Amino acid sequence: MCEISFKKQDVVPVYKQLREYLKKEIKTGRLSKGAKLLSEIDLANKCSLSRDTVRKALNELINEGLLVTQQGKGTFISKPKKLVSRGNNEIAVLLPALSVGQSYSQILDGINDYLRPKNYNLVLYLSTSSEAEEAKCIKALLHKKVEGLIWVICAYTQNKSCDNIRKMIQSAVPFVLVDNYNKDIKTNKVIVDNFLSIYQAVKYLIKFGHQQIGFIIRSTTSSSVNDRLSGYKQALRDSGIRFNPKFIVDTYKKSETEVRQILKALLTEKKRPTAIINLATFDYLQFIVRIISKLGLKIPDNISLIQMENTEGLLCDPSLTFIDYPTYELGYEAAKLLLNKTMKSKKNEYAEIRLNAELVIRDSVSEAFCDTSGGKNLIRLV
Repeated sequence: MCEISFKKQDVVPVYKQLREYLKKEIKTGRLSKGAKLLSEIDLANKCSLSRDTVRKALNELINEGLLVTQQGKGTFISKPKKLVSRGNNEIAVLLPALSVGQSYSQILDGINDYLRPKNYNLVLYLSTSSEAEEAKCIKALLHKKVEGLIWVICAYTQNKSCDNIRKMIQSAVPFVLVDNYNKDIKTNKVIVDNFLSIYQAVKYLIKFGHQQIGFIIRSTTSSSVNDRLSGYKQALRDSGIRFNPKFIVDTYKKSETEVRQILKALLTEKKRPTAIINLATFDYLQFIVRIISKLGLKIPDNISLIQMENTEGLLCDPSLTFIDYPTYELGYEAAKLLLNKTMKSKKNEYAEIRLNAELVIRDSVSEAFCDTSGGKNLIRLV
Protein backbone atom coordinates (compact mmCIF):
# COMPACT_ATOMS: atom_id res chain seq x y z
CA MET A 1 0.00 0.00 0.00
CA CYS A 2 1.13 3.56 -0.76
CA GLU A 3 3.63 2.52 -3.36
CA ILE A 4 3.18 5.95 -4.95
CA SER A 5 4.17 9.40 -3.77
CA PHE A 6 1.54 12.09 -3.41
CA LYS A 7 2.05 15.43 -5.15
CA LYS A 8 1.55 18.03 -2.45
CA GLN A 9 1.91 20.90 -4.91
CA ASP A 10 -0.73 19.46 -7.26
CA VAL A 11 -4.00 21.34 -7.86
CA VAL A 12 -5.81 18.21 -6.60
CA PRO A 13 -5.80 18.18 -2.76
CA VAL A 14 -3.65 15.43 -1.25
CA TYR A 15 -6.57 13.83 0.58
CA LYS A 16 -8.40 13.43 -2.75
CA GLN A 17 -5.28 11.85 -4.28
CA LEU A 18 -5.22 9.36 -1.39
CA ARG A 19 -8.97 8.74 -1.74
CA GLU A 20 -8.61 7.90 -5.45
CA TYR A 21 -5.59 5.71 -4.77
CA LEU A 22 -7.46 3.69 -2.13
CA LYS A 23 -10.53 3.50 -4.34
CA LYS A 24 -8.42 2.01 -7.15
CA GLU A 25 -6.85 -0.49 -4.73
CA ILE A 26 -10.32 -1.61 -3.64
CA LYS A 27 -11.82 -1.85 -7.12
CA THR A 28 -8.86 -3.83 -8.50
CA GLY A 29 -9.06 -6.26 -5.59
CA ARG A 30 -5.65 -5.47 -4.14
CA LEU A 31 -7.56 -4.49 -1.02
CA SER A 32 -9.95 -7.40 -0.61
CA LYS A 33 -13.58 -7.15 0.49
CA GLY A 34 -13.98 -7.42 4.25
CA ALA A 35 -10.27 -6.85 4.92
CA LYS A 36 -9.24 -4.57 7.75
CA LEU A 37 -7.58 -1.32 6.72
CA LEU A 38 -4.54 0.13 8.46
CA SER A 39 -5.35 2.55 11.28
CA GLU A 40 -5.27 6.29 10.58
CA ILE A 41 -1.91 6.63 12.32
CA ASP A 42 -0.33 3.66 10.53
CA LEU A 43 -1.70 4.78 7.17
CA ALA A 44 -0.43 8.32 7.75
CA ASN A 45 3.05 7.03 8.61
CA LYS A 46 3.06 4.58 5.69
CA CYS A 47 2.10 7.28 3.18
CA SER A 48 4.07 10.13 4.80
CA LEU A 49 0.90 12.18 5.21
CA SER A 50 -0.78 13.95 8.11
CA ARG A 51 -3.41 12.12 10.08
CA ASP A 52 -5.96 14.85 9.22
CA THR A 53 -5.36 14.26 5.49
CA VAL A 54 -5.86 10.52 5.94
CA ARG A 55 -9.03 11.07 7.98
CA LYS A 56 -10.57 13.26 5.25
CA ALA A 57 -9.90 10.62 2.60
CA LEU A 58 -11.32 7.80 4.74
CA ASN A 59 -14.46 9.78 5.65
CA GLU A 60 -15.25 10.33 1.96
CA LEU A 61 -14.79 6.62 1.23
CA ILE A 62 -17.08 5.80 4.16
CA ASN A 63 -19.70 8.19 2.76
CA GLU A 64 -19.41 6.45 -0.62
CA GLY A 65 -19.91 3.06 1.03
CA LEU A 66 -16.46 1.70 0.11
CA LEU A 67 -15.38 1.50 3.74
CA VAL A 68 -17.24 0.71 6.96
CA THR A 69 -16.24 1.40 10.53
CA GLN A 70 -16.85 -0.95 13.44
CA GLN A 71 -16.59 0.62 16.86
CA GLY A 72 -13.61 -0.73 18.78
CA LYS A 73 -12.45 -2.84 15.84
CA GLY A 74 -11.38 -0.42 13.12
CA THR A 75 -12.13 0.34 9.47
CA PHE A 76 -12.86 -2.39 6.93
CA ILE A 77 -13.34 -2.72 3.17
CA SER A 78 -17.07 -3.04 2.50
CA LYS A 79 -18.40 -6.38 1.44
CA PRO A 80 -20.65 -6.62 -1.67
CA LYS A 81 -24.22 -5.52 -0.97
CA LYS A 82 -26.97 -7.36 -2.84
CA LEU A 83 -30.69 -7.58 -2.58
CA VAL A 84 -30.80 -11.23 -1.56
CA SER A 85 -33.95 -12.95 -0.50
CA ARG A 86 -34.31 -13.55 3.24
CA GLY A 87 -37.47 -15.47 2.60
CA ASN A 88 -39.90 -12.78 3.73
CA ASN A 89 -40.31 -10.84 0.44
CA GLU A 90 -40.72 -7.63 2.42
CA ILE A 91 -39.67 -4.16 1.31
CA ALA A 92 -39.70 -1.36 3.89
CA VAL A 93 -41.05 2.08 3.05
CA LEU A 94 -40.06 4.90 5.40
CA LEU A 95 -42.21 8.04 5.16
CA PRO A 96 -42.35 11.18 7.31
CA ALA A 97 -46.16 10.99 7.47
CA LEU A 98 -49.27 10.13 5.48
CA SER A 99 -51.17 13.37 6.02
CA VAL A 100 -49.28 15.88 3.85
CA GLY A 101 -51.66 16.48 0.96
CA GLN A 102 -51.70 13.64 -1.55
CA SER A 103 -47.92 13.47 -2.07
CA TYR A 104 -46.91 10.62 0.22
CA SER A 105 -49.96 8.48 -0.51
CA GLN A 106 -49.29 8.81 -4.27
CA ILE A 107 -45.65 7.85 -3.78
CA LEU A 108 -46.86 4.82 -1.84
CA ASP A 109 -49.29 3.94 -4.65
CA GLY A 110 -46.44 4.00 -7.18
CA ILE A 111 -44.26 1.75 -5.00
CA ASN A 112 -47.09 -0.70 -4.42
CA ASP A 113 -48.09 -0.87 -8.10
CA TYR A 114 -44.56 -1.88 -9.10
CA LEU A 115 -43.88 -4.34 -6.27
CA ARG A 116 -47.26 -6.06 -5.90
CA PRO A 117 -47.12 -8.02 -9.20
CA LYS A 118 -43.66 -9.25 -8.15
CA ASN A 119 -45.07 -10.67 -4.91
CA TYR A 120 -43.36 -8.25 -2.57
CA ASN A 121 -45.07 -7.04 0.58
CA LEU A 122 -44.68 -3.51 1.90
CA VAL A 123 -43.82 -2.77 5.51
CA LEU A 124 -44.63 0.85 6.29
CA TYR A 125 -42.69 2.93 8.82
CA LEU A 126 -43.54 6.53 9.76
CA SER A 127 -40.89 8.81 11.22
CA THR A 128 -43.43 11.53 12.18
CA SER A 129 -40.93 14.05 10.79
CA SER A 130 -38.59 13.34 13.72
CA GLU A 131 -34.91 12.42 13.37
CA ALA A 132 -35.09 10.39 16.60
CA GLU A 133 -38.14 8.44 15.38
CA GLU A 134 -36.41 7.99 12.03
CA ALA A 135 -33.46 6.36 13.83
CA LYS A 136 -35.87 4.02 15.66
CA CYS A 137 -37.49 3.06 12.35
CA ILE A 138 -34.09 2.28 10.81
CA LYS A 139 -33.19 0.10 13.78
CA ALA A 140 -36.52 -1.72 13.60
CA LEU A 141 -36.41 -2.43 9.86
CA LEU A 142 -32.82 -3.68 10.09
CA HIS A 143 -33.86 -6.00 12.91
CA LYS A 144 -36.79 -7.22 10.84
CA LYS A 145 -34.35 -8.09 8.02
CA VAL A 146 -36.33 -6.57 5.20
CA GLU A 147 -34.92 -7.04 1.70
CA GLY A 148 -34.70 -3.37 0.83
CA LEU A 149 -35.78 0.14 1.82
CA ILE A 150 -37.43 2.99 -0.06
CA TRP A 151 -36.88 6.08 2.02
CA VAL A 152 -38.54 9.50 1.77
CA ILE A 153 -36.50 11.76 4.04
CA CYS A 154 -38.45 14.53 5.71
CA ALA A 155 -37.54 18.00 4.44
CA TYR A 156 -37.32 19.31 8.01
CA THR A 157 -34.94 16.62 9.32
CA GLN A 158 -32.82 16.12 6.21
CA ASN A 159 -29.69 17.77 7.62
CA LYS A 160 -29.96 15.60 10.74
CA SER A 161 -30.39 12.34 8.80
CA CYS A 162 -26.74 11.91 7.79
CA ASP A 163 -25.98 9.43 10.58
CA ASN A 164 -29.05 7.37 9.69
CA ILE A 165 -28.04 7.33 6.01
CA ARG A 166 -24.54 6.16 6.95
CA LYS A 167 -26.04 3.38 9.08
CA MET A 168 -27.97 2.17 6.05
CA ILE A 169 -24.88 2.37 3.84
CA GLN A 170 -22.97 0.22 6.32
CA SER A 171 -25.79 -2.32 6.58
CA ALA A 172 -26.42 -5.13 4.14
CA VAL A 173 -29.77 -3.65 3.13
CA PRO A 174 -29.98 -1.83 -0.24
CA PHE A 175 -31.99 1.38 -0.20
CA VAL A 176 -33.17 4.20 -2.45
CA LEU A 177 -33.74 7.80 -1.35
CA VAL A 178 -36.77 9.57 -2.78
CA ASP A 179 -37.20 13.31 -3.45
CA ASN A 180 -34.80 14.69 -0.80
CA TYR A 181 -31.15 13.69 -0.59
CA ASN A 182 -27.79 14.66 0.92
CA LYS A 183 -25.37 16.08 -1.64
CA ASP A 184 -22.33 14.93 0.35
CA ILE A 185 -23.31 11.25 0.56
CA LYS A 186 -23.55 9.07 -2.54
CA THR A 187 -26.63 6.86 -2.65
CA ASN A 188 -29.18 5.51 -5.07
CA LYS A 189 -31.89 8.12 -5.45
CA VAL A 190 -34.94 9.11 -7.45
CA ILE A 191 -35.53 12.85 -7.49
CA VAL A 192 -37.36 15.55 -9.42
CA ASP A 193 -35.51 18.24 -11.35
CA ASN A 194 -36.76 20.89 -8.95
CA PHE A 195 -34.37 23.53 -10.28
CA LEU A 196 -35.76 23.21 -13.80
CA SER A 197 -39.41 23.02 -12.74
CA ILE A 198 -39.26 26.37 -10.92
CA TYR A 199 -36.95 27.95 -13.49
CA GLN A 200 -39.55 27.26 -16.19
CA ALA A 201 -42.42 28.52 -14.02
CA VAL A 202 -40.63 31.80 -13.25
CA LYS A 203 -39.68 32.31 -16.90
CA TYR A 204 -43.34 31.71 -17.84
CA LEU A 205 -44.42 34.47 -15.46
CA ILE A 206 -41.70 36.81 -16.75
CA LYS A 207 -43.03 36.25 -20.26
CA PHE A 208 -46.27 37.87 -19.04
CA GLY A 209 -44.36 40.87 -17.74
CA HIS A 210 -44.04 39.80 -14.09
CA GLN A 211 -40.84 40.92 -12.41
CA GLN A 212 -42.00 41.01 -8.78
CA ILE A 213 -42.71 37.35 -8.05
CA GLY A 214 -43.55 36.12 -4.55
CA PHE A 215 -42.19 32.71 -3.61
CA ILE A 216 -43.87 30.85 -0.74
CA ILE A 217 -41.90 27.91 0.65
CA ARG A 218 -41.94 25.63 3.67
CA SER A 219 -38.43 25.21 5.09
CA THR A 220 -35.11 26.00 3.42
CA THR A 221 -33.33 22.99 4.91
CA SER A 222 -34.25 20.42 2.25
CA SER A 223 -32.47 19.70 -1.02
CA SER A 224 -35.74 19.91 -2.97
CA VAL A 225 -36.63 23.39 -1.67
CA ASN A 226 -33.06 24.66 -2.06
CA ASP A 227 -32.99 23.42 -5.67
CA ARG A 228 -36.27 25.22 -6.33
CA LEU A 229 -34.97 28.40 -4.73
CA SER A 230 -31.87 28.19 -6.94
CA GLY A 231 -34.09 27.81 -10.01
CA TYR A 232 -36.12 30.85 -8.94
CA LYS A 233 -33.01 33.00 -8.49
CA GLN A 234 -31.40 31.81 -11.73
CA ALA A 235 -34.50 32.57 -13.80
CA LEU A 236 -34.54 36.12 -12.40
CA ARG A 237 -30.81 36.50 -13.00
CA ASP A 238 -31.06 35.26 -16.60
CA SER A 239 -33.81 37.84 -17.20
CA GLY A 240 -31.87 40.73 -15.69
CA ILE A 241 -34.19 40.99 -12.68
CA ARG A 242 -32.74 41.70 -9.26
CA PHE A 243 -33.53 39.16 -6.55
CA ASN A 244 -35.58 40.63 -3.69
CA PRO A 245 -35.36 38.53 -0.48
CA LYS A 246 -38.56 40.19 0.80
CA PHE A 247 -40.51 38.19 -1.78
CA ILE A 248 -39.47 34.88 -0.17
CA VAL A 249 -41.98 33.77 2.47
CA ASP A 250 -40.92 30.75 4.55
CA THR A 251 -43.94 29.35 6.42
CA TYR A 252 -41.97 26.75 8.40
CA LYS A 253 -42.62 26.93 12.16
CA LYS A 254 -44.82 29.99 11.70
CA SER A 255 -48.39 30.20 12.95
CA GLU A 256 -51.28 31.02 10.66
CA THR A 257 -51.45 34.46 12.24
CA GLU A 258 -47.77 35.11 11.54
CA VAL A 259 -48.06 34.01 7.91
CA ARG A 260 -51.20 36.09 7.46
CA GLN A 261 -49.41 39.18 8.75
CA ILE A 262 -46.39 38.58 6.52
CA LEU A 263 -48.52 38.11 3.41
CA LYS A 264 -50.71 41.13 4.23
CA ALA A 265 -47.62 43.29 4.67
CA LEU A 266 -46.11 41.98 1.44
CA LEU A 267 -49.25 42.43 -0.65
CA THR A 268 -49.92 45.94 0.61
CA GLU A 269 -46.49 47.30 -0.22
CA LYS A 270 -46.18 49.83 -3.03
CA LYS A 271 -44.04 47.38 -5.01
CA ARG A 272 -45.96 44.27 -4.14
CA PRO A 273 -45.65 40.95 -5.99
CA THR A 274 -47.72 40.79 -9.15
CA ALA A 275 -47.47 37.00 -9.11
CA ILE A 276 -46.99 34.25 -6.52
CA ILE A 277 -45.61 30.72 -6.76
CA ASN A 278 -46.79 28.64 -3.81
CA LEU A 279 -44.70 25.61 -2.85
CA ALA A 280 -46.50 25.04 0.44
CA THR A 281 -49.28 22.49 0.91
CA PHE A 282 -52.87 22.68 -0.32
CA ASP A 283 -53.92 23.95 3.12
CA TYR A 284 -51.70 26.97 2.55
CA LEU A 285 -53.07 27.39 -0.96
CA GLN A 286 -56.59 27.86 0.41
CA PHE A 287 -55.21 30.19 3.06
CA ILE A 288 -53.36 32.30 0.44
CA VAL A 289 -56.39 32.52 -1.83
CA ARG A 290 -58.54 33.76 1.10
CA ILE A 291 -55.99 36.46 1.97
CA ILE A 292 -55.78 37.61 -1.65
CA SER A 293 -59.56 37.82 -1.82
CA LYS A 294 -59.90 39.71 1.48
CA LEU A 295 -57.34 42.25 0.30
CA GLY A 296 -59.59 43.05 -2.63
CA LEU A 297 -57.35 41.42 -5.25
CA LYS A 298 -58.58 39.14 -8.01
CA ILE A 299 -56.80 36.19 -9.63
CA PRO A 300 -55.52 36.66 -12.31
CA ASP A 301 -56.63 40.26 -12.95
CA ASN A 302 -54.55 41.81 -10.17
CA ILE A 303 -52.27 38.96 -9.16
CA SER A 304 -51.23 35.73 -10.87
CA LEU A 305 -50.82 32.44 -9.01
CA ILE A 306 -49.01 29.16 -9.72
CA GLN A 307 -49.34 26.19 -7.34
CA MET A 308 -46.83 23.39 -6.87
CA GLU A 309 -48.65 20.04 -7.22
CA ASN A 310 -51.65 18.98 -9.23
CA THR A 311 -54.81 21.02 -8.58
CA GLU A 312 -57.07 19.20 -11.08
CA GLY A 313 -59.30 17.87 -8.29
CA LEU A 314 -59.80 21.25 -6.63
CA LEU A 315 -62.83 23.41 -7.33
CA CYS A 316 -61.12 26.72 -8.09
CA ASP A 317 -62.35 29.73 -9.99
CA PRO A 318 -60.31 30.47 -11.98
CA SER A 319 -58.67 27.09 -12.49
CA LEU A 320 -55.07 27.23 -11.28
CA THR A 321 -51.94 26.89 -13.36
CA PHE A 322 -49.83 24.31 -11.55
CA ILE A 323 -46.58 22.37 -11.57
CA ASP A 324 -47.51 18.72 -11.95
CA TYR A 325 -45.12 17.06 -9.51
CA PRO A 326 -44.63 13.40 -10.50
CA THR A 327 -45.29 11.90 -7.07
CA TYR A 328 -46.64 8.58 -8.33
CA GLU A 329 -43.68 8.20 -10.70
CA LEU A 330 -41.27 8.89 -7.84
CA GLY A 331 -42.57 5.84 -5.99
CA TYR A 332 -42.79 3.62 -9.07
CA GLU A 333 -39.26 4.45 -10.28
CA ALA A 334 -37.83 4.06 -6.77
CA ALA A 335 -39.24 0.55 -6.49
CA LYS A 336 -37.99 -0.28 -9.97
CA LEU A 337 -34.51 1.03 -9.16
CA LEU A 338 -34.37 -0.89 -5.89
CA LEU A 339 -35.21 -4.22 -7.49
CA ASN A 340 -33.38 -3.90 -10.80
CA LYS A 341 -30.35 -1.68 -10.30
CA THR A 342 -29.26 -2.71 -6.82
CA MET A 343 -29.46 -6.39 -7.73
CA LYS A 344 -27.39 -6.08 -10.90
CA SER A 345 -25.00 -3.19 -10.33
CA LYS A 346 -21.45 -3.56 -9.16
CA LYS A 347 -20.54 -2.54 -5.65
CA ASN A 348 -20.57 1.23 -5.04
CA GLU A 349 -22.08 2.12 -8.42
CA TYR A 350 -24.92 4.44 -7.52
CA ALA A 351 -27.75 5.45 -9.80
CA GLU A 352 -29.68 8.70 -9.94
CA ILE A 353 -33.01 8.96 -11.72
CA ARG A 354 -34.15 12.53 -12.32
CA LEU A 355 -37.79 13.09 -13.27
CA ASN A 356 -39.32 16.16 -14.86
CA ALA A 357 -42.25 18.17 -13.50
CA GLU A 358 -44.61 19.64 -16.11
CA LEU A 359 -46.04 23.16 -15.97
CA VAL A 360 -49.76 22.77 -16.68
CA ILE A 361 -51.29 25.98 -18.04
CA ARG A 362 -54.73 26.95 -16.77
CA ASP A 363 -56.38 30.34 -16.08
CA SER A 364 -54.61 31.85 -13.05
CA VAL A 365 -51.84 33.72 -14.92
CA SER A 366 -52.28 36.87 -16.96
CA GLU A 367 -50.35 39.99 -17.92
CA ALA A 368 -48.69 41.75 -14.99
CA PHE A 369 -50.98 44.34 -13.44
CA CYS A 370 -49.55 47.79 -12.76
CA ASP A 371 -51.31 49.79 -10.03
CA THR A 372 -50.00 53.35 -10.02
CA SER A 373 -51.81 54.09 -6.75
CA GLY A 374 -49.45 51.83 -4.85
CA GLY A 375 -52.23 49.39 -4.12
CA LYS A 376 -54.54 51.85 -2.34
CA ASN A 377 -57.28 51.65 -4.97
CA LEU A 378 -57.49 47.89 -4.93
CA ILE A 379 -56.55 46.69 -1.51
CA ARG A 380 -58.95 46.69 1.38
CA LEU A 381 -57.32 45.87 4.71
CA VAL A 382 -59.15 43.41 6.93
